[in-house]
Amino acid sequence: MCHEQIIVGEDITNSDIVSVFQMIDQKSSGLLNYFELLRALRGTLTNVRRALLERVFDKLEIKKAGHIDIENLKLAFVTQNHPDVLIHKRCEEEVLDEFIETLDLWRF
Repeated sequence: MCHEQIIVGEDITNSDIVSVFQMIDQKSSGLLNYFELLRALRGTLTNVRRALLERVFDKLEIKKAGHIDIENLKLAFVTQNHPDVLIHKRCEEEVLDEFIETLDLWRF
């Protein structure tokens, strides 16, 4: 496969690109995973976003153990009002299973 060179600007050198890559590569693996890049792009949280995140965490942390696990999510995720459940297309367990499978895609 042939990769085209992307010219970002005349002031950016290869050394600059390597330096930025190394700052983002938190595991020093020589590879960037999606989450490392996402962390670098989104930056720090504003106070409003941090407060919202804390409220969501508190709501999901049903067991009050200092972390959220799959069991917390199962307890917090209410499926009875899902559109497919309401029209009897799928049962609540199927909707919950699909939700949990979606979360598994985000593991790394």
